[in-house]
Amino acid sequence: IARLSHVFGPNFTAMDNRVSATFFRNAIANQPIILKSAGKHVRSYTYLSDAVGAILSLVTVGESGQAYNVTKTDNAITMAEFAKAIADVAGVEFGYQTSDIEISQKTPISKAVLSDDKLLSIGFSSRISIMTGIERVLNNLKYMR
Repeated sequence: IARLSHVFGPNFTAMDNRVSATFFRNAIANQPIILKSAGKHVRSYTYLSDAVGAILSLVTVGESGQAYNVTKTDNAITMAEFAKAIADVAGVEFGYQTSDIEISQKTPISKAVLSDDKLLSIGFSSRISIMTGIERVLNNLKYMR
């Protein structure tokens, strides 16, 4: 059983409303990345190719009926850090814009970090760091335009 963390990569649709997709869309359009919250929520991220590799490893060597977190624990990062890293790599402005309405609609989950210990125990280790993943996404999106 694969329990995916937040997966990111260059393959998302125009209708994808995840914040990561919005950040990348803004960056590739040379628009500022503006957070509508403090961005303090911590999330585990996994680059797309690592997620696929982990799932293939689970199918071939994972124990049947066991749940494995498909993640890279070292890729835990706040939303603000993630957005700023994308902005820095893309060379676009980063900032904050909050309002009472947006703050009241924020998620109550402040930390969603998964452990990759069980995945590591079957010999799989994710390879792509947050920064390398961001660079890959932006490079791929430039060529897809």
